[in-house]
Amino acid sequence: MILEHRSEHVDERAKIDTRLHELTQEIISLKVQRNAISPISFLPDELLFRIILQYALSGDVFSGHWVKVMLVCRRWYDVALSHAQLWSYISDSSRRSYDIWEMLERSGDCSLSCTFRHLGESGYLVQAVLEKHMYRVRSLKIHCMEKLLPLLFKEGHRWPILEHLALESWGSNNTHLPPSIFEHGMPRLHSLELNHIGISGWHCFSNLTNLSLSQGHERAFPSPSFDELLAILRRSPSIREIQLHNYLPDDEAVFATLDQIYTQISPIELWHLEHLDLVARFESVDALLRCVILAPTASLHLIVRGIYEGWEIPSLLVPIHRHLRQPGAPALRSLNLKCTPHTYASITADAALKYESDLLVNDRRPHFNLITHPSQQTACRTVFTKVLNALPLDNAEHVTLTSAYGHELSTATWRTVFRHLPCTKVVRIGVNEGMIAVLEGIMDAIKRCPQGLWGARRRRAARGLFAWPTHLSLMALNDGGTGVPDPVAQKHYYDSLVRLLSEYRDMDAPLKPAGVCWPTLEIDSIRYGYLMCYQYRDALFAVVQNLIVDGKPWDPVSYRKSLKAIRREAKKIREEYGIPESEARGEDDGSEGSDLDELDPVET
Repeated sequence: MILEHRSEHVDERAKIDTRLHELTQEIISLKVQRNAISPISFLPDELLFRIILQYALSGDVFSGHWVKVMLVCRRWYDVALSHAQLWSYISDSSRRSYDIWEMLERSGDCSLSCTFRHLGESGYLVQAVLEKHMYRVRSLKIHCMEKLLPLLFKEGHRWPILEHLALESWGSNNTHLPPSIFEHGMPRLHSLELNHIGISGWHCFSNLTNLSLSQGHERAFPSPSFDELLAILRRSPSIREIQLHNYLPDDEAVFATLDQIYTQISPIELWHLEHLDLVARFESVDALLRCVILAPTASLHLIVRGIYEGWEIPSLLVPIHRHLRQPGAPALRSLNLKCTPHTYASITADAALKYESDLLVNDRRPHFNLITHPSQQTACRTVFTKVLNALPLDNAEHVTLTSAYGHELSTATWRTVFRHLPCTKVVRIGVNEGMIAVLEGIMDAIKRCPQGLWGARRRRAARGLFAWPTHLSLMALNDGGTGVPDPVAQKHYYDSLVRLLSEYRDMDAPLKPAGVCWPTLEIDSIRYGYLMCYQYRDALFAVVQNLIVDGKPWDPVSYRKSLKAIRREAKKIREEYGIPESEARGEDDGSEGSDLDELDPVET
């Protein structure tokens, strides 16, 4: 009987399972019909593929982040699976969920873009992939041990459509690639990036659009001679980017012949160049800049060694002056100064009204950046004076000094800086010792004006057209500390700020009459515990014409009206709920109540 009852239940369960399957298929069918009548479903497959491709290229296409769009619906899955170009970005990244060989099969006969960074000791997988598919590799990036390069690039290998090659290695520094690999095996090569890679000949490169050669300061690999480098540039008139890190000549014997080189040859015109990045001694940088004529919009990033006392820089500034002041060059409107004596001095200028991001992490390149290594304070002053005189800074309005934390630069240096920046309107700096030195330097320059000015600057000062900074922008979070506000240090900074602004108001100078306050003071990023500014708002408001605190103009009258309204509302709430005033202020447990005078009404 039990068996018969169990048999009946088995039949009933089978009917239920059949019905569930039918309902599931019906639900799937309804979902397909619903997706089919959505607006995006009427797009042609080719247009939908372009949308998916643009999404894939918007991020790291080699990471495979775009494959999640295949889960949207069956049509999107089929479209992505059937278009080979989406599967042509090959990488050995551990984050990829698809096998390399499966992707190569899905890519069909489409040209490949390959990136390999996780090669083992043998590099067997990458070697097998490249040997089988090198005929359709269009872009190749490899980061591997140097001993693997001869296995991946052998004599007789042919890369018929390879256009972009980027190689980076580490190892013994003893292996060099023969030039025949590039001369006979890569006829369409246009972009070359080599990092710690040796090449035994440079005559095989031509028609390049990108040339990037980098190695360490030890210069373990032989660099091309100056004649070879100029020959490459002459054979590549459409080149757009040049990066040479420690690949220019660094030999005293070569320096003696550089003057003859750029005086005996005709300049090389590089009208398509967009960016020039050099790391070398000042003699080599000077010689290269004199041998080429750059496009007016080409940006310069120069890290120049050998400038320690400051007297070495004038010859280098001649070609820089010629490039930045040629017709069609963008007007420089912002300036960023960084300096640490005995370490480095950096001058960045850009056409943007405000440029203060770190060059190392910011994707956008400034129009001009020069980094030198002066040995002492006087050398810093000489470098700043020479460079600021050479740059076209007549339209410069914004100066960023957020890297000045302490007494890296003296008052005399800041006086020199602002004496050569007559049109500066905005000065941005942190609330720290550097702020004090900068203000002292500005005031000292105003007192001495027009002494020390010559030429056009002196004539402008005589006509009363000399414009000193009118807007001081302070970053409260940039105090040069560990991120935790130090009340003692903060009090010292704000006391000094009030004192200096009071001295500015009372100062009587040829171009600044007594009684005129500093026009605008702005303090931002005062949250997260940096409330010291609230205690000094009234004192600062008394010595400036306009005070802006965290983006809002400070008006003591309006603030006190808002504060009274808050207190009336708090009193009404206490009366409504019967809360004693002593308890609301925290007097019962001996704790101190909140001081509304130190808080912003909007915050409260």
